[in-house]
Amino acid sequence: MQRRFEETGVAGMLARGEIDFLFLSHEHLDHLWGLQAVLRHRPDISVRVPAGFSETALAFIRGEHAPPTRTEVAPLRPHAGHLLFTPPDTPTVLYPGCVAVAFDLPILLGIRGEQSLYFRVRDKGTVCVTGCCHQTVTTLAEYALLPMSRRNRPFMACMAGCIWRLSEC
Repeated sequence: MQRRFEETGVAGMLARGEIDFLFLSHEHLDHLWGLQAVLRHRPDISVRVPAGFSETALAFIRGEHAPPTRTEVAPLRPHAGHLLFTPPDTPTVLYPGCVAVAFDLPILLGIRGEQSLYFRVRDKGTVCVTGCCHQTVTTLAEYALLPMSRRNRPFMACMAGCIWRLSEC
């Protein structure tokens, strides 16, 4: 992760304070592994998580313990910034045209909740960015169409990680 941050310029953006916050979609380990790479460059960055993060995951963010798959030998960097919680099922405005929504639902491995970002793209519609989409693509799209389409804006696109659930199983 550190090398990719250097290659893509993210390391410099973090160091210069050009990235406002880190948005963790949910607490599965593969979504937390990059945290230490971020904190090496900016330990005071705000971190936004869905309400319901376990105390174990919060302790990891605070730098109190390493994940069980840790392979690095560098000391842990504790998080020194604000920890922000997104309440479930309530749009939280982050910027004009950008809201975070936390979906309160059980997901794999006893984890609860996943949050997503919705962006209003001028003259186009709504774009959603999510982690694994454990809440299902259908739920994600329906949410975008209901509260965010009051002005007849279509659901334009969805960008997600590796796990796509089209509907409830």
